Amino acid sequence: MRALVGVVPFSLYTFVFLGIPTLAIVIGAFQRPSGGFTFDNIRIASSGVYRTGFETSVELAVLTSVVPGIVGLLVAYVIR
Repeated sequence: MRALVGVVPFSLYTFVFLGIPTLAIVIGAFQRPSGGFTFDNIRIASSGVYRTGFETSVELAVLTSVVPGIVGLLVAYVIR
């Protein structure tokens, strides 16, 4: 029971500040302004400038993680 003393506050904090906002975004993504269910928001978000921005973000994320990984691998190999 003492082991949970540190885990419970962290779990509660994570749920409140990450879980609830994520749930609100997911629910809102599939709702019409009137409250009904729709896929229109997803269709809009996956086309045009939104899609271009998402693709650019993914390309940048891959570039900024793969290149330093390769450089780090080469440096580690040289040091070894």
